[in-house]
Amino acid sequence: MTDTSRRTLLAAGLGSLAGAAGMAMLSSQPGGQTPSLIPSAHAQATGNSTWERIQKLKVLRAGAAIQEPWYFKDPANGSGPGTVKSGQDTWRGVGPVIAAEIARSMGVQLQIVETTWGNASAGIQSGQFDFMLCLDGNPTRALALDFVPTPLLWYPLAVLLKGGLTITTWAQANDPKYRWGVILGSSSDTNLTRAAPKSQITRFQNASEMNAAFQSGRIDGIFSLGPTLELTQAKLNVGTVQVLTPRGALPAGVAIRQEVDQRWKSYLTTAVSFFYNTGFTQSAYEQFLAYRGVPENKVLPIMRERWS
Repeated sequence: MTDTSRRTLLAAGLGSLAGAAGMAMLSSQPGGQTPSLIPSAHAQATGNSTWERIQKLKVLRAGAAIQEPWYFKDPANGSGPGTVKSGQDTWRGVGPVIAAEIARSMGVQLQIVETTWGNASAGIQSGQFDFMLCLDGNPTRALALDFVPTPLLWYPLAVLLKGGLTITTWAQANDPKYRWGVILGSSSDTNLTRAAPKSQITRFQNASEMNAAFQSGRIDGIFSLGPTLELTQAKLNVGTVQVLTPRGALPAGVAIRQEVDQRWKSYLTTAVSFFYNTGFTQSAYEQFLAYRGVPENKVLPIMRERWS
């Protein structure tokens, strides 16, 4: 499918989603609110749901935590395929591209709000932004947030190992002699803590700090998502990426605020499924690979059906 035909299909399929989602309000509230759930100040003041706020203000706010290939703020303010403008900033990555297509389909303006993985849940709860792509659901987060039931994409959890180090299984990684790095609050943090509790785990606020620790030899490897590590390895030109066994496919999530009004969740469920099935999500990923000069045939696709 060409880029032109894909965008024509997207426009035809998504152009009427806003109206359809507007009819999809349900009466039951997903999950139970917990004391940690913080309703947004805007919602408290106006009583508006997320859907109503977006339709009224014509602004869609997307959370973004810098980590390639999901979110990257281009310091050169470049242009071309895969670039998204928000205010004075130029963003790249799967998250901004999909968020921009959602905003375009809804006929609203996109505003990208920078956050961190550790603060993302609180940002959604407090109403700093309306949703966040690639913020994965887990039992703890589900106490305070709601999640779109359709996976955004798929990825394996992997490790970038320092030169000369070879491990192939989770059992081998669970050893006190190994020093692993992971981003605080990420899904990789949750999985590594559960799978390798005996190892030494250092949690970093961002990828730059973690990469610096890896390059200096302060950690033996970086645990993250396969696509992220493929790009990190290409950028640093050091180490090897290993998908440990048993290998599991992890779904990337879309997080939203818990609400009685289900129209926003209904709309996102339809849109995310449409993007995945038409190949738009994979195309957004490939655009970022091209920007980084990484051949797409050298990395796993984010469509699980294409894994060999």
